[in-house]
Amino acid sequence: MATTLYRFGEYELDPASYALRLGGTLVQVEPRVLELLVYLVQHRERVVSKDELLQQLWPQKYVTESVLTRAIYEARRALDDDSRRQHVIKTVHSRGYQFVAALRDCQDAGDEPATPDAEPPEQLEPPQETRVPVAVAPRRRLPFIASIAVFAMIAAVGVWFWISSQPASRERVAIAPFSVAAEAQDLEWGELALPRLVADVLSERSDVVVFPANRVRQSLQQRGLANDATEQEKVLALRDIFGVDHVLFGSVGRENGRLLINYHLVDVAGNQLSGRTSADGPGALSTQLAESVARELDVTYAAGIPVRKIAASEFTNEAFARGLNALLGGELADALRYFETSLASTPDNGWARYESGNVLMMLGHLDDATAAYEQARSNADSNGDLNLAGVASSGLGMIAWRRGQLDEAEISFKAAQKHFEAVNRRANLASALGNLGILAENRGELDLARERYETALSLYRNEGEKAGETAVYSNLAVLERKLGRLDAAAQMQQRAVALQRQIGLREMLVFSLANLGEIERNRGRWPDAESLLDEAVTLARETGYKIGEAEALTARGALETDLGQRDAAETDLRSARAIYSSVDNPNGDIRSALRLSLLLADAEPEEARRLAANAAAVARRIGDETMTLEAELALLNLGVGEPSRLLPRLQTLGDNRLIAISWAARARRERDPAHLRTALGHAERAGDQRLQAELAVETVRMLLERGEKDGIAPLLGRAELWKSDYPPALVARACHLASAGRKAEGMRLLQQSRAQGTENLEPQMTWCPHWQ
Repeated sequence: MATTLYRFGEYELDPASYALRLGGTLVQVEPRVLELLVYLVQHRERVVSKDELLQQLWPQKYVTESVLTRAIYEARRALDDDSRRQHVIKTVHSRGYQFVAALRDCQDAGDEPATPDAEPPEQLEPPQETRVPVAVAPRRRLPFIASIAVFAMIAAVGVWFWISSQPASRERVAIAPFSVAAEAQDLEWGELALPRLVADVLSERSDVVVFPANRVRQSLQQRGLANDATEQEKVLALRDIFGVDHVLFGSVGRENGRLLINYHLVDVAGNQLSGRTSADGPGALSTQLAESVARELDVTYAAGIPVRKIAASEFTNEAFARGLNALLGGELADALRYFETSLASTPDNGWARYESGNVLMMLGHLDDATAAYEQARSNADSNGDLNLAGVASSGLGMIAWRRGQLDEAEISFKAAQKHFEAVNRRANLASALGNLGILAENRGELDLARERYETALSLYRNEGEKAGETAVYSNLAVLERKLGRLDAAAQMQQRAVALQRQIGLREMLVFSLANLGEIERNRGRWPDAESLLDEAVTLARETGYKIGEAEALTARGALETDLGQRDAAETDLRSARAIYSSVDNPNGDIRSALRLSLLLADAEPEEARRLAANAAAVARRIGDETMTLEAELALLNLGVGEPSRLLPRLQTLGDNRLIAISWAARARRERDPAHLRTALGHAERAGDQRLQAELAVETVRMLLERGEKDGIAPLLGRAELWKSDYPPALVARACHLASAGRKAEGMRLLQQSRAQGTENLEPQMTWCPHWQ
C-alpha cells in the first residue's frame, strides 16, 4: 500500500517507517514524538487542540498536559525549531498546535524497498528479563548523583515552561587534567583541583557547559584510552562522550615565584589556541584562566559575579584546592585535614564546610556529615549562595535516603530543586527529578515517576550528559518491568547498554548488563540472560568494580537457580554477599541473602531461615519497608510468621506482586488452591508473567495432588505462554496426562524435552500421585 513522504526544508518524514531524515541522515527521535509529528503534518490545515493530541497519542491513559509539552519540545529540538522561532510547529495559545512549515513535492513512497539511508528509527531488539524469584523483589535504587549532588521537585508544567525558556544549545567544553611541571611537584593540586575551580568559575560567570577534569579522566579511562594517547584522540573521544566542541589542556608550574599555567584550547577539527597566565595563588589563577577561556570561546563572561568557592585569602584557597584534589583522588583522610585547615582560617567558608560533609559521608560518619551540611546551608543563607544551598540540601537528602527517611529526603530534595532552578543548574535539576522519580516509583505513583524520568531525560540530553541519559533509561526499564511491559523494559535497558558501550561507561555498563540479564531471565530467555550476566561479571572483574561484580553475581546466582545449577548458584550468591559485606552495602546484602535463602530452602532450611531473619533485621534497621516485607515473606514461606499479619501492611504498600506472594504462602500453609487463584489474580494485576507462570504451575500441582482435574488445562496454558519449555510446567503437564491414564504420552513429553536441551525432568515427578 502506497504511503506519502512529507518533505519540508531539508527534512523528510516517512509515516510508514516512522522515520525522520535530515539530508538523508536518520534523526534519532522517540516513537511517540514521531507519532505526534505525523499527526500534526497530516492535520496541518488546522490547529490541533491539546485534548485531541492527548486522546490520539495516549488513548485510554491518564497523562498530564506536561507529557504533551515534553513531546512538542522534543519534536522542535529534532527539527531545529524552538518555542521562540516556531518555524515548524506553532503554538496557538489556549487552543493547541499547528504544523506551519511549507511542504514540498510530497510523493508516494510506494512499496519500494528502503535504501540504506531510509532505515526506520533504531528499534533495539528486546532482550529478556528477570529479577527475582518468588520471594525477592527488585532492589530499591539509590538516588541519582549529578555534578555535585542534587535533588528536588517542581511541578511538571513549571519544569517545561522553564526548559522552553532556555537557549536551544550552549557551548560545551571539557577540561583535561592539567600536568604539573617536574620542578613543581608540590603543586600536585593543580592536576584536578585547579581545573575544577576553573570549571566552577566558568559555570558561575558564563553560559557554558563545563565537564571538569575528574570526570574527563574517569571517562577516558573507562573508554580504554591510553594515557599517552594524542590530544586529538582525546578530543574526539570526549566529543563522543560529552558532545563537547573544545577541550582545554594545561601545564602548571612556577615562574619568578608566581603560579604559571600554559594552556591551549583544542577543537574537534584540530584547531588550537594557546596562551599563558600567572597569578599569586589558585584563586586568582582560576579566575584569570576562566576569563581567557571564555574569551577564546567568544562567550559572554560576567566578571562581577562572585564565586563563593574562592576566598580573599590565597592561603585559604590553596588549602581548599589541596583538599579538593585529595577528595577527587580518593584520599579522604588528607582531604578532611585540608578542608579543616581552610576552615580554621576562614570559619564561614561554606564550600569547605560542604566538601568536608561529603568526605564525612563517604567515611560513614553520618551525624558529623549532617552537621557539616547544615552549617554549609546556614553559610549559604547568610551570603545568598543559592548553589551552595542547593548542594547542601542535597547532601542532607542523601543522608536521609540512606537512613530510610524518605519523607525527609523528599523535603530536602524539594528545597535543593528550588535553588538549582534559580541558578540554572540544569544537570542537577535533572538529577533532582530522577531522584523524585525513584521516590514516586517506590510509593507506587508510577505515572508521576514516568513524568519525572522523561523530563530528566530531556534535560540530560540538552546538557549533553550522556551518563545521566543512560541512567534514566535504566530507571525507565525498571518502571516498565513494574508495569509488566517486559518488551518495553528490554528496549529501554538496551538503549542504556548501547550508549554505554559507545561512549565507554564501563562501570555503568556492568549494572546495565546485569539488569538486562535479569530482564531476559524473567522473559524466559535463559541463554541470552546467561551470556549477558557472564559478560557483566567479567567486565566488573576487569575494571575492579566490586559493587558491580556483586550485582552481576547476585543476578547470575538467580539464573543458575532456575537452571538447576545449585552449586554454581550457591558459590555466586555467597561471593556476592561477601562483597556487599566488605563495602557495607545493606541493600545488596539483603537481596543476595534472600536469594540464597530461596536456594537453600529445601536442602538447608535452618540456614535459609537464618539468612531470611538476618535480612529482615537489616531491612528494619535501615527503615526499608518494602525490603522488610520481602524478608518477612521469605520467612513466611519457610514456615515462620503469620500471613494475616502481613496482609494489611502489604495492602498499604499497594504492591500486587508482594500481595500475590503472601497469598501463595497462605495457600501452602493451608493447602488451599483457592488462595493460589487469588495470588494468581494479584500477579496478573502486577503484570508479572514469570510469577503468573510459577503460581499457575503450583496451582496445578496442588489440584492434582488433591485428585482434582477441572481447570488444569488453562492453567498449564498460562504457564507455557510465558515459556513453552518451562520445566515445572512440562512436569505438571506430564502428571496431568498420567492422571488421565496417558502416562506413556507424558513420558514421551519428558524425553522429548530432554532431547531439546532441557534437563532430565523425570526425577522431578516424585510428587505426582499418578506417576508411581
